[in-house]
Amino acid sequence: MSNLKIRKLSIDIERMNLPSQWNGGNAVRTQVFNALSMMFPVGEKYFIDSLMEAEKHPAFHGPAEDVPLFIRQEAIHSALHRRFNTRLHAQGLRNIVEPLIAWRIRLGERFDTRSKLAITVAYEHFTAVLGNAVLTDASWLDGAAEDVRTLFLWHAAEECEHQAVAFDVYRAMGGGYLRRVLWMLYVTLLLLTDTTVQTVVNLWRSGALWRWKTAGEAARFLFGRGGLFPALVPAWLAWFRPGFTPHRPGGGAAAQRWLERNSRHYRLVPGSGPDRDGDRAPAHPTVA
Repeated sequence: MSNLKIRKLSIDIERMNLPSQWNGGNAVRTQVFNALSMMFPVGEKYFIDSLMEAEKHPAFHGPAEDVPLFIRQEAIHSALHRRFNTRLHAQGLRNIVEPLIAWRIRLGERFDTRSKLAITVAYEHFTAVLGNAVLTDASWLDGAAEDVRTLFLWHAAEECEHQAVAFDVYRAMGGGYLRRVLWMLYVTLLLLTDTTVQTVVNLWRSGALWRWKTAGEAARFLFGRGGLFPALVPAWLAWFRPGFTPHRPGGGAAAQRWLERNSRHYRLVPGSGPDRDGDRAPAHPTVA
């Protein structure tokens, strides 16, 4: 039986308190998280599509019971972040990277299934690393509006929970070291570029881009102790070890603690199976 669970978050995104600088008044932290949210729906649809394509492949092997649960978790993430992004649009922010990402995905439709999985596992590695950082370092969401904090921490916990699913499918289908390393280099370039561009645009549209205070916030969040790059670089380098695996002792401990301590914020879908009527999450997120 799979350990993955399907959770319905009990927050009302349309009515949540969402100040323009919702992350503790810190413009940089706010707009980095907003930028990630803007990229989540189109990215998670790609992850879903790659796993569904793998399921139909003659060489499919792996944790078959985990795949539909992974898909449902990602579908729920995507749906909630699209609603959250609608709130950001109402604040005057504009999502300029989503159309570019969708265009790149269309260009890559002819990639073979293992390459699509390699791209997915590379992105999943980043989301799990970021998720663990958010869960273990309170400064990332220090002073954040309560419901927004809950949205991102819940998402982070589930990313850590299912981080190994795509990787296990990739390996079981014969995906090798060289392919996943080369696609990780590609994904790293795209993720850094997309996040930087969208964050800068968000800062500009929110009126915070040219403030001296913003420069200091950026330096601290990106390079300071417990910052973005100190959290990402060691985990990124670990990916290049030939024996790398997302299965590590205690790897999901922070996620499990958060889920246990914050069960009031969500309800479990009974059975967490993919075939329950009434609580079915869509196989694909709705994409406008």
